[in-house]
Amino acid sequence: MSEVKVEYIENDEVVITMSGDNYRSLLKETNQFAQAMNHVTETFDFDLSDLKNMDLLRFSLRHYLGFEFGEHQWSNYKLPSGKIDVTTKKDAKG
Repeated sequence: MSEVKVEYIENDEVVITMSGDNYRSLLKETNQFAQAMNHVTETFDFDLSDLKNMDLLRFSLRHYLGFEFGEHQWSNYKLPSGKIDVTTKKDAKG
């Protein structure tokens, strides 16, 4: 993976710069996740390879978007400390 640059701008904006290869990789992983979710929706089951692909997407999103680990290994990711105003709803739990 090549370097990804996350720039935090004053007025609550973020600029993410990454290579085309990283961008295409993120698209591929997102599509794999979508396929796994379609499979779960249809069969209420998924393969271990789907689980591996979801884990890869989770890693890539954290890496590419510059999120930091939470307090514990199982905690939600968080925005980098001091980089941006953290006034999100319920820590962006979605």
